[in-house]
Amino acid sequence: MSVTGSPAPADVRHDPPVPPSWRRPRLLACIAALLAAGALLLPSAAAAAAPTRAGAPGPSAAKPADELMAVSCPTDKMCVAVGESSFSSTGTMLAERWNGHTWSVTRLAHPPGATNSFLTGVSCTSARACTAVGVDFVPATGGGPLAERWNGSRWTLQVTPNPGQSGVPLAAVSCGSATSCTAVGYYDFGSLGFTSSTLAEHWDGRRWAASSLPSAGDLGGDLSAVSCPSRTTCTAAGYYNGTSDEGPGTAPLAMRGNSGRWVVEPTPGDATENGTTGLTGVSCPTAGTCTAVGENAGGGPLAMHWDGLKWRTQTAADELGVLGFNGVSCASASACTAIGGSYGQRWNGRKWTLQRIAVPARARSFNLTAVSCSSARHCTAVGSKYMTVSQVSDVLTVAERWNGHSWSPQATGSP
Repeated sequence: MSVTGSPAPADVRHDPPVPPSWRRPRLLACIAALLAAGALLLPSAAAAAAPTRAGAPGPSAAKPADELMAVSCPTDKMCVAVGESSFSSTGTMLAERWNGHTWSVTRLAHPPGATNSFLTGVSCTSARACTAVGVDFVPATGGGPLAERWNGSRWTLQVTPNPGQSGVPLAAVSCGSATSCTAVGYYDFGSLGFTSSTLAEHWDGRRWAASSLPSAGDLGGDLSAVSCPSRTTCTAAGYYNGTSDEGPGTAPLAMRGNSGRWVVEPTPGDATENGTTGLTGVSCPTAGTCTAVGENAGGGPLAMHWDGLKWRTQTAADELGVLGFNGVSCASASACTAIGGSYGQRWNGRKWTLQRIAVPARARSFNLTAVSCSSARHCTAVGSKYMTVSQVSDVLTVAERWNGHSWSPQATGSP
């Protein structure tokens, strides 16, 4: 379970950020959870402005809403996906496991006293070693980071430090080995309004400890994704905030950790240009090769590559109606798959190619939020689908499988 900080004074209003349009659904879900639980107060104007990604289902407050937010496939025949399962204003963690034939819901260890809890990231080094992270809310103490460990048969809670004042979503996790995991996100809503601070925590096989990170912009930032190709090397990606005479903006942020020491890596983009761009996913098949994805200023897909020395922007397929990326997974430097909304793109070492993904049966629409590739020929993408059955609208989990030639939907379980 998480170790949470003191609740904010009742007379202080804490306004969560109005995320840029490219922010992936997992951050919105975390904020929604805290709002529903009463951890935060949100002005009606900000609530109206908080965006929902086009193509993503908007859960009704009175209908079931199940969503998978992250997936990890350590082998071709084993995947674990995590997310949320909610009804009305109550949300709880969700985990599903694929054994090569079927998806099944697995039982989680729920934090004592938590009224809301969500899992937003997962990383597996084998079928018997997975770590999932997210956020929980306990009325007496507020929001805090959450981590659970899978040993092949059951999930157990882990104690996580809370460096912030309130509301600490862990967005993603990556395990470079069975005894080394790094989770990233943001923390601290501040006493004078929202102040976003990047967050990283490391598990050494025994305990979680907060890492010291360099500052990210004058107005803070957020880490959305992390990839650790080894137990000592990690790359995290997200965005940092800036401002100009024309208003606020965001720009891509990348950090590199080596044996616990983190540095900011220069990336293309400028947060003072009143644009909203950022990174939502990163995958590093080796310590010297990384691909990061997100959304550009025009709302389309953004891809960048790290060659060990410098980040460079790649040209992604940007047709009419193609949204920004939500996640990426690279089996090698010349085999990456990125997903966004209801489509995928494939990198072959030379260029990105658009992949069409069929709408699941009886779904009105669907939104893919994460992808994991165990090899160049085996990828799994997860998210949610918007269903209408007998005039009743539900949001249910969805999974799609890439076999090296085409994508096909898989049947998943929704609580």
